[in-house]
Amino acid sequence: MCGIAAVIQKDRGRVVETAMLERMAERLNHRGPDAKGQKVFGRVGLGFRRLSIIDLSASGNQPMCGADERYWIVFNGEVYNYVELGETLRKKGHVFRSTSDTEVILAAYKEWGESCVERFNGMWGLIIYDSREDHVFCSRDRFGVKPVYYYEDAEVILIASEIKAIIASQKVPVRENLKRSFELVGFGYTDTGSDTLFEGIRVLEAGHSMSISSSGKLNKRSYWHMPEATCEMSFERATAEFRSLFFDSVSLRLRSDVPVAALLSGGQDSSAIVCAVARMKNEQREGREAFSTFSSVYDDPLVDERRYIHAVTEHTGVHAHLIEPQAVDLVRDLKKIIWHNDEPLQNSNHFAHRMLMKRIAANGVKVVLSGQGADEILAGYDRHLIGPLVVDNIRRGRIFEALDELQSAREKFGFSMAYCLSQTGKTLIPYKAWPLIKALALEKVGRTFRWPHILAMRDAFRTPHNGRSRVRSTMLNAFLQHSLPRILHGEDRTSMAHSIEQRFPFLDYRLVEFCFSLPDSFKISRGETKRILRSAVADIVPPEIRNRTSKIGFATPTSAWTRELLVSDYVRGLLNDSIPGVSGKGMKELLSPVKQDPYRSQFLWRFVNYLVWRDIFGLRNEQITVSVT
Repeated sequence: MCGIAAVIQKDRGRVVETAMLERMAERLNHRGPDAKGQKVFGRVGLGFRRLSIIDLSASGNQPMCGADERYWIVFNGEVYNYVELGETLRKKGHVFRSTSDTEVILAAYKEWGESCVERFNGMWGLIIYDSREDHVFCSRDRFGVKPVYYYEDAEVILIASEIKAIIASQKVPVRENLKRSFELVGFGYTDTGSDTLFEGIRVLEAGHSMSISSSGKLNKRSYWHMPEATCEMSFERATAEFRSLFFDSVSLRLRSDVPVAALLSGGQDSSAIVCAVARMKNEQREGREAFSTFSSVYDDPLVDERRYIHAVTEHTGVHAHLIEPQAVDLVRDLKKIIWHNDEPLQNSNHFAHRMLMKRIAANGVKVVLSGQGADEILAGYDRHLIGPLVVDNIRRGRIFEALDELQSAREKFGFSMAYCLSQTGKTLIPYKAWPLIKALALEKVGRTFRWPHILAMRDAFRTPHNGRSRVRSTMLNAFLQHSLPRILHGEDRTSMAHSIEQRFPFLDYRLVEFCFSLPDSFKISRGETKRILRSAVADIVPPEIRNRTSKIGFATPTSAWTRELLVSDYVRGLLNDSIPGVSGKGMKELLSPVKQDPYRSQFLWRFVNYLVWRDIFGLRNEQITVSVT
């Protein structure tokens, strides 16, 4: 896990300025404090900062080259199946000087070319330079766990792990992308395409590769798409296959030459990972006490999951660490968190995540497992349960089944009938209507953030059904466009800010593709979400988790924290500078909705973070207006 940077001059006669490359790499020190390096090849320069996880010796340092010094690489991430790939490549005559996955990637590129990434099981952002052909190849993992940003003008192409590193080149004008700002502040969408909040700086999309020819021409291509094929097997057989894939995924992500721990929220996903690790360590007789978990807890019973966390730690015997994030720390650290994130924080989870990472780093742990991704591949959100599932039954003429699903959801989750009907009604809105709604909202809003426009755009990025079930379409939307990209953006920046590698067992591409191939009923039915996961790990998780129907997620007391931010001197100063009439009565109006409406509280959270982001990156040059009435 590292930070990577590259400078490519389009004019073959120009040489990369080493000082500019060093500035870019230096800005990524937090991603890799263990070693650094850079290499300039005339018009191409590669910069690197290393976080040592696999092969801690100097032989794992980068930029790394092959024996013939033709191919050079800087790489951020992990290819977990590097052992198996290495064995295949040895049979083809490749010789390795290290035990790192980086050298395996380099040999794989030499053997299979750009298609090598289709064989990788892991997360990566990588840059490979062919010094003989003067050709640059970049790639990002299938689901975008690891970031790759780039900037291009008539003279140069800049590539880096974070936006701030590209800005550090001093080659890029820092300007706000107003359309992206609206989409993020309005309803929390980020990483929905190639544009970022900074004009001219783009992100290489998940599942894409990019090549830069000797003439400086940039070409992108997609190398992965979610398969549409369906898997026909019994629920019992599918459960056995899921369990096998899940355990293998966890096992691969335990490969490390440094200690590994896990985040534990008390929900189904993180609990399954911790219990799987405990089972493996028991079988290998390594001792459960060697494994640690880290959890955030709160005094607020609405977001506190202490009961479930204790159930898992007592069941497994792992060493548990509990922290309780406080608003005073949030006010103190907000600027630093947003600086590391490169963008405004979409929700307050990032702050809680930061406090967990600080504790993990203080305990000398460099690698941590996380349950993120399970909700998106296993229909874990209530929006999968109510609306899409009911509508699918109605479309198939199964009226009684639809009514049964509504009743089951009300009984198990406590949803009101009004909520159930509103979710169902929203699902019935034709997909083709949303682009028009979005276009009208963008045309009207300009520089103003107003509730009617925000509400109109909430689902503007829905994935078209194309004959799929509503449940599958909703899951694909969460996985590819809305929920997961936003989560992974924050998880990467916050963990790497503390030099910690975060791994996601539920995002093994084999497990993802298998889950999306299964019938909807294997994942969600009769008010039961994540049905196949519950069945697959029934023998290893405690009954409190296995039978749990409530879902808190990685929740935080957003309303209380937002109120604390709004009354802080720093934020009040930003509000006074940006919004006319915010003091006195205006501040009272801003605060009151936070106490009444959690959704408005989330909007205010993003808006305040947006103002802080503008301040940090020097974009405080315009007044804006906001209405939450």
